[in-house]
Amino acid sequence: GYEAHLRGDFSAAIKAWGPLAAQGDAAAQFNIGNLFDFGKGVKEDNVQAAYWYNKSAKQDNANAQYALGWMYENGEGVKKDLVKALLWYKKAAEQKHSGAQTNLGWMYENGNGVELDHTQAVFWYKKAANLGRAEGQLNLGIMYKKGLGVDLDQSKAVFWFEKAATQGYANAQLNLGVVYRNGEGVETDYIKAAYWLKKAVKTGHSAAQTNLGWLYENGKGVAQDYQHAFSLYQKAAEKGQAEGQLNLGVMYANGKGIKVNYKKAVYWYRRAADQEQVEAQLNLGIMYKYGRGVEENYTQAVFWFKKPAEKGYAEAQTNLGLMYEYGKGVKQDYTEAILWYEKAAEQDDVTSQLSLALFYKFGKGVRKDYTQMFYWYKKAAELGDTGAQLNLGFMFQYGKGVEQDYEEAVTWYKKSAERGHPEAQASLAWMYENGKGIEADLKEAIYWYKKSAEQGNTKAQLKLGIIYKNGNGTVEDYTQSFYWYKKVAQQGDAHAQLNVGIMYEYGKGTTQDYTNAVYWYKSAAVQGLSEAQTRLGWMHENGKGVEQDYSQAISLYKNAAKNGETNAQLKLGIIYQNGKVAAEDYSQSFFWYKKVAEKGDANAQLNLGQMYEYGKGTDENYTQAVYWYKKAAEQGDTEAQLNLAVMYKYGTGINEDSSQAVFWYKKAAEQGNTKAQHNLAVMYASGEGILENFVLAYKWANLAAARGNENAREMKNEVKKRMTRTQIAEAQQLSLEWQQNQSGAEN
Repeated sequence: GYEAHLRGDFSAAIKAWGPLAAQGDAAAQFNIGNLFDFGKGVKEDNVQAAYWYNKSAKQDNANAQYALGWMYENGEGVKKDLVKALLWYKKAAEQKHSGAQTNLGWMYENGNGVELDHTQAVFWYKKAANLGRAEGQLNLGIMYKKGLGVDLDQSKAVFWFEKAATQGYANAQLNLGVVYRNGEGVETDYIKAAYWLKKAVKTGHSAAQTNLGWLYENGKGVAQDYQHAFSLYQKAAEKGQAEGQLNLGVMYANGKGIKVNYKKAVYWYRRAADQEQVEAQLNLGIMYKYGRGVEENYTQAVFWFKKPAEKGYAEAQTNLGLMYEYGKGVKQDYTEAILWYEKAAEQDDVTSQLSLALFYKFGKGVRKDYTQMFYWYKKAAELGDTGAQLNLGFMFQYGKGVEQDYEEAVTWYKKSAERGHPEAQASLAWMYENGKGIEADLKEAIYWYKKSAEQGNTKAQLKLGIIYKNGNGTVEDYTQSFYWYKKVAQQGDAHAQLNVGIMYEYGKGTTQDYTNAVYWYKSAAVQGLSEAQTRLGWMHENGKGVEQDYSQAISLYKNAAKNGETNAQLKLGIIYQNGKVAAEDYSQSFFWYKKVAEKGDANAQLNLGQMYEYGKGTDENYTQAVYWYKKAAEQGDTEAQLNLAVMYKYGTGINEDSSQAVFWYKKAAEQGNTKAQHNLAVMYASGEGILENFVLAYKWANLAAARGNENAREMKNEVKKRMTRTQIAEAQQLSLEWQQNQSGAEN
């Protein structure tokens, strides 16, 4: 029978083994069962296979016991019964059947048909491994790698992986390749990883194809080859290997080894996601979020983010938090956002830690809490995030959420700065410059400003210019200042070009040169920098470095004004109001003043109020005049305060209100406006809108008179006639104190 079986003559084998099996020969019974099991010479029949295996197994044939155990485990030819499977595996295992020992170990490892027992699993895996069973060796290695039933021992894991791998067992070759790739129990060795993975790939092992593809994608242990990586991922993906499907999707999304194709990326992400591959589910959510390869759909994005998030995948939890934070695909819910951010943050997800810090900073869904803000920035900073290190330095510097500590601020700025964060470099430079938390050292300050400036940090670049320009702690050096401004300007930085233009215009650090000033202003202006357009307009208006050209000046002012440049808008307002550069046009003047006024510029608000009051460029409208005077007045514009007081006094555009008139006269007077001081003196002298008070009337009249106001001088003399010497002395003392306070404020 054996000879016939070997030459593939299964009919002859059946004729030889059939009678022996019927007579009770255990080996023949097993062989007949095997023929039925695999359909050799007969129609495949699992019931018949189980029948003959059972007969042989009862006679202690180990192969039959193993086969019968497998039939019971998988419910083939018999009703699935894990307890019986365990029983037959154990009988065969006790006869040193390595396959049965391996399967028995697996049942103990997973608690199938018996209570889970990792120690027993290891016991049987060892038995099989020592008999040379590759699968048993692999499984034993895995137990050592995970520390299940034995002490965790990566070196022993590698030992058994190698034993199985050298027998050509693909799963072991895969595991050994992964071990060398990740440096688990051995030094990372991408060449060895590639060696073993290639062996497994030759057998068509899909997971090995994926892992080898990763090596080719990243050029680890092999020459980087995106196309070969793509090919390997594709083979694995087509076999249903989830990680291969994921990686293939990534290749399509990023255009590695293949032209970018978001639709195919989505297709493969979905295939992997349907197999519960968490990263694929995350990526699929991202595709829906941004409408790549599918129609943008925030609801679907949330659906796919939630799946891996609920399994504890930190990056998905972060993305889900973002959706709740901004109300994308779900109702905006800061509490829910915080919940998911916290889950991810506790897994050291830096993005979520930073988000939580911002939630506590701005009080989104929680009370503002600098202590919590500090806590999360510190978490992210300790994980090496340079932005968090910068913010932690800031919190120590300003005592936000923690006791102010300049030394700690310097420590964190330095950590971030040394890793190249330009803003941290600039902050560290400032600490050195000002001797905060570290000994003042301008040389070090300049070193770090330069580091930051070289990365294009405008603040640092301008700071270097300012340091040399003003001589802060060093010799004033306009040449160096000009050098730094120009260095950045030549790299195309518009703000630096503007500053170089200013230095040329005023001859600072270089020979005064209006032509070069125009050149640099123009360089910045063509990049859309409004201030440069405004300055260039002034050069054209006044014929400096360029032929005088009013139309070009107005054109430049308008370009800057359209971009919201306040000075340009004011320039236009003045130009059209005065009619010097262009034809007088109050309507245009009104238009531009209103633009600037609505942005909160006090000077424009004052001018707009005057245009409403006198009907210039618009219908006369005292109510609107009052409105705009008040806007400017509230920002401290003294002329607007004076005009508003007059409107209240005479009931122009608003109900007459002497007390409000006094209020606004006083505001302007305290800022030194002589007309307001005189008018306030009149109010005090007459008791209009306030209690009569000759002392204060004299004080304000005296102050205005001292600054050349003749009406105030006359007023002072009139009030003086009605005062005692004591009152006059008191008023003069009050005047002196006011002047001294003003001098102190100005200094």
